[in-house]
Amino acid sequence: MGIQQEMQKSARWIAFFLLVCTVVSLAALGYVIRAVVIDPNTPQAFFTGLNWQSDYTDVNLGYLCVVMIRAAAILVALAIAFTIFRDIGKGSSPFTSAVTKRISAIGTLLIIAATIAWPVGSLAAKALWPGQVSYPVLISIDWGTLVFGFIISCLASVFRYGCVLQRESDETL
Repeated sequence: MGIQQEMQKSARWIAFFLLVCTVVSLAALGYVIRAVVIDPNTPQAFFTGLNWQSDYTDVNLGYLCVVMIRAAAILVALAIAFTIFRDIGKGSSPFTSAVTKRISAIGTLLIIAATIAWPVGSLAAKALWPGQVSYPVLISIDWGTLVFGFIISCLASVFRYGCVLQRESDETL
């Protein structure tokens, strides 16, 4: 089996795994949204693992919105990554402008999610539960996601350079 065939086989497995992760993430996000719609006043109904105390309900509702924003961003990033590996599994080169743009989009999405999740989440909580949320706009940065987004963006520039090399190689042949 050639190197290209092995790469395609690996890419198909990765695409399958990303598809499963996307479906599971979508189901989890749907479960949380369903729970919020059914009973928005009891956050422990949809986040049982956290310590929900009645004294901190307004902070917990803001955190709920932040988690949902992050989950949506991760869901979109998974879907974009799936399309990358699906195309590679079908025989497309990883060094194309489409792949580079998709990798860059994942990095940008993660950077945006890391910086706006808390302000947007706190504003959403104030809009959804005006009687229960009393804090001002919360500003915080998820440093792990921010750094990961920058790393992905750096990888996009490496792939951009790979596209240039691929083009030069194709023109030489």
